Amino acid sequence: YLKSKRYISAMCALEEETGWQVEDFGKELGFLRKLVLKGSWQNAENFLKPLEASAGEDYTKVVFALRKQQFLELLARAEDRPELPELVQVLKGLESLCSQAEFKELCFFLTLSNIRDHADYRHWTAAKGRYDTFRAMLSILHPLYGSIPTESTESDAKPRLLLLLERSLLSQVDQ
Repeated sequence: YLKSKRYISAMCALEEETGWQVEDFGKELGFLRKLVLKGSWQNAENFLKPLEASAGEDYTKVVFALRKQQFLELLARAEDRPELPELVQVLKGLESLCSQAEFKELCFFLTLSNIRDHADYRHWTAAKGRYDTFRAMLSILHPLYGSIPTESTESDAKPRLLLLLERSLLSQVDQ
C-alpha cells in the first residue's frame, strides 16, 4: 500500500523497523537494494564492481544511475550544498557514463536554485529518487540475475502490509 501511494520513506522506515522487506529480490539484489535505499553509494558500486568485466555497457548504465542519484542529492542539500567547482567535478565524472542529452540535463540542474524547479522532479525526494534508482537498476540487472519478482498488485500488497504492521507492533511491544 505504501509503495503504491509513493510513500517510499514510510515504506523504508517500516521495513527497517520490522526487518521485513516489502519486495523479495533474493540475497544479492536484496543487499544491493538496501545499500541504494540507504544511500551507501560507494558500497553499492563496490558490490557491483565484479559485474564490470561481464556486463560492460549494462554496468556503465547501473553506475550512471547510482552516480546521478548521488549528484541529485548533492544538489538538493539546502544548507550545505557543495560549491560550484565541486559540483562541476562530480558532473565531469558522469559525462563518460551517459549520453550527451542526459549530460545536458544534468548540467541544467546546476542553473536551478532547487532541484524541484525542474518539471520532471517537482515531487522528487531523496527517498523516492533512491527507490526509482534501484528500480531502474533492477531492469538493467534482470538478465544477469535471472528471475526477479514482478510488481505485486494492491490486492496482493494488503496482506503483506498487514503482516508488516503486525511485526512492527510486536517489535515495539517487545522493547
